[in-house]
Amino acid sequence: MMEEDVAATAEQQQPLQPVAKVEDAWCECCGMSEECTPEYIREVRGQFSGRWVCELCAEAVTEEAEKNGGAPGPHRRLQALQRLREDAPGVVPGGGHAGDPPQALQATTAAADSLLQLAIELARVHRIIATWLQGCDASLLIVPTPTRSSERVAIPNQTLRGFNIVNAVKSTLEAACPAVVSCADTLALMARDSVVLLGGATYDVALGRRDSLQSNAWEVDLPAPFSSLDDTLRHFAAKGFSAEETVVLFGAHTVGGTHCSSFRYRLAKPDGTMDENLRCDMVVVCGQVDQPPVADAMTFLDPVTPFAVDNAYYAQLMSNRSLLQVDQEAATHGATAGYVAYYAANPDAFLRRFSEVMVKLETVGVLEGDAGEVRRVCTKYNTS
Repeated sequence: MMEEDVAATAEQQQPLQPVAKVEDAWCECCGMSEECTPEYIREVRGQFSGRWVCELCAEAVTEEAEKNGGAPGPHRRLQALQRLREDAPGVVPGGGHAGDPPQALQATTAAADSLLQLAIELARVHRIIATWLQGCDASLLIVPTPTRSSERVAIPNQTLRGFNIVNAVKSTLEAACPAVVSCADTLALMARDSVVLLGGATYDVALGRRDSLQSNAWEVDLPAPFSSLDDTLRHFAAKGFSAEETVVLFGAHTVGGTHCSSFRYRLAKPDGTMDENLRCDMVVVCGQVDQPPVADAMTFLDPVTPFAVDNAYYAQLMSNRSLLQVDQEAATHGATAGYVAYYAANPDAFLRRFSEVMVKLETVGVLEGDAGEVRRVCTKYNTS
């Protein structure tokens, strides 16, 4: 047996990490739920006078509290939460998309209509979509057990959120057309609808994907936030993506947020690659000492338009206002700087290309025909 085979076998046979106990916590700002540890739920409620608020809404609430003066203590946060709830946008009526099966269209539209909090939650789902470089086969959605691993427990995936909204949409689909629409197709449809709900251009989604029959943490191979741009470009190239397409996919960072652990190492001292005002602000938000995952603060990647698919993120790159080092490098790297400048100046071109590249991303590692299965529940295999 080759040495690498022995190493791989040994790695697969390592005891599984214990699965932390989690509970569903419902956000009193956007109305969506997250899977959280009881300790984290208690910590957040302590910050918001007994209310529970999801990470992205907490960031918005804190900014609203600071905007209206004073330190954002529990009472001021509660007042800001009430203002945001009063000002929350109404439900956006769902529209048709050519090529979707009627039952799937009605089910996903009904879910969107009852949850345009979906738009806020889908700012999290886009982080799940980023893992499609591994393959669009819904393997990430499997919940680990003491005897079964899952891609969820891999380090790059441990801060992902939005699984509950995927489960909710899949449940609606199963009620309308049982065993027809796979979890992989559900994610693809949700990705498209999230782009549209957040202001991007629509696109057709080819259906027929099947769901994976395995999900292994040791197989996760995604570029880290602190990877060099050269390494990231090589990683994307191995999946068939050009430098231009990689820059377009970086534009997904126009929505959602990231944890401080992804960029805290950049805050130690000025190095010329991060705007100094941004660095000082992030020192206040994140501190300079690593925190355990439950206490790892989250902040918007694009604080200007955090819930809109637009080209604002590229302008931030050109102003050294990116939190992620790999994204910031794209603004000056010879292979990518021209694309960053182009999309910063051409919003319509970005929206068009983003939809086109998403179509390509959704074809990576697809299972078809008799491969895999159509899961009834996205979090477990049909034979579980």
